[in-house]
Amino acid sequence: MTYWHMQLYPAHIKEFNREIDLLKEKSLIGLGDWEDGRNQINQFKKNMKIGDIVLVRRGQRAIALVEVIGEVEDIAKDDYNKLDWFQLRRRVKVLDWAKNREPFPQPRGTLQRLINKNRKSYQYIHNWYLEILQKNYNKEELKEGTYKLKEVYIREYKIFQDFKIDFTNDGKNPLPIIVIAGKNGTGKTTLLEYLANFEIKEDDYLEIFKVKEKIADVFKIVDGMQGIQAKRDEYRKHIIYLSIENKIDDIEKYIVNY
Repeated sequence: MTYWHMQLYPAHIKEFNREIDLLKEKSLIGLGDWEDGRNQINQFKKNMKIGDIVLVRRGQRAIALVEVIGEVEDIAKDDYNKLDWFQLRRRVKVLDWAKNREPFPQPRGTLQRLINKNRKSYQYIHNWYLEILQKNYNKEELKEGTYKLKEVYIREYKIFQDFKIDFTNDGKNPLPIIVIAGKNGTGKTTLLEYLANFEIKEDDYLEIFKVKEKIADVFKIVDGMQGIQAKRDEYRKHIIYLSIENKIDDIEKYIVNY
């Protein structure tokens, strides 16, 4: 995930103070065109990408966290107005307003990309973004059509013999996030392959927790069940398996966005 922080007013305007209006009314971030700003302008035009996360600030005061959703635009000077004064701009989506957040630890500079994950400025934005993801995840939890894996039984598949695994913490409610860890050869990849390519064999089953109109509907995929193909197809629509052969440039960004 690529993080940036930037200010939206030019240095010669002492009392701009309209970042919130700009984001609400125009959904834009941008830069002017000034001689000493060549490096920052090039970064804004060439290095910033759709999906990047930007902290909009005024000095140490955080204004909002936004996501870039548009390519760079270069407009004619005649199109400037008092609100969106900048020649170079990108469309953004506001993810969250700062409200009463602590001061940002790195107040200097018009635009900067954060690379060092150990720096306080990086952690400031990263932790805020994770808070937003968690809030959004909690909202999605009760949406109709949400699926979670509750239990798996494998009679015989490669190293698994009469194997059963429970993905709940109380026998009823599936865990929101599951981490599979173990030494080499203990079946981590094999289990994921099985889940991604699930076929009905003898007594094998997956127990899926499905939310429908905020009511838990639990069903098992078992041999001989009426409509099994439809259920298997529906299950597979919710699976993305990334094998070691997948070539994804930024796997962290891909997973977080998903």
